[in-house]
Amino acid sequence: MATKNIQHASFPVTNKSHEETEQFDPSTPPPFKVSDIRAAIPAHCWVKNPWRSLSYVLRDILVISSLVGIALFFKNSSWVWPLYWAAQGTMFWAIFVLGHDCGHGSFSDNSNLNSIMGHILHSSILVPYHGWGGLTTVDRDYGMFNNIHHDIGTHVIHHLFPQIPHYHLIEATMAAKPVLGKYYREPKRSGPIPVHLIDNLVKSIKQDHYVSDVGDVVYYQTDYQMTGKKVE
Repeated sequence: MATKNIQHASFPVTNKSHEETEQFDPSTPPPFKVSDIRAAIPAHCWVKNPWRSLSYVLRDILVISSLVGIALFFKNSSWVWPLYWAAQGTMFWAIFVLGHDCGHGSFSDNSNLNSIMGHILHSSILVPYHGWGGLTTVDRDYGMFNNIHHDIGTHVIHHLFPQIPHYHLIEATMAAKPVLGKYYREPKRSGPIPVHLIDNLVKSIKQDHYVSDVGDVVYYQTDYQMTGKKVE
């Protein structure tokens, strides 16, 4: 993958003044290299423990099985099924994240184990299994779902270094933040339910329409013909 296509959007500006935000040019290369970020992350964050990874699979399977048991016990109660759908859907996303790690090779150092577990996990939720990369992302706080979804909100470091296991991503992010500086946007803190992300979704739909093929540093841009606004 060519690095020129992925430098910008992983490092959005911090929540500073409007004037500073306007002066920030995302098309200019950042004043650091990926190797600088890599050097700032503790060595143990790169260690993949297959037994620890498998323990998260076991944890999720136990929760999913428990939800099935609860739903079957109360199967004649109409109120249980909407709650079951929401809870089980949440857990299926957690399963997706573990399979996603297998695709990145961060589940373990054993490619056969990664492939087997990735196919099993993704097939169980009817999702195709294959490798996953790209850096046009920001970190998000998912509230009560952070731990349930294996801290997948740490997207910046995850996409810079997909080999880091999910259980080291928070520490790796904290270590990399001083290097990223203003190129790292501190995620907005969430309550138990991350309803604040609805605003981010709406904003993205309105602004992020395409990635230009022109230039060494490319990023999402707005199609003003689509929005009906004139380019100033």
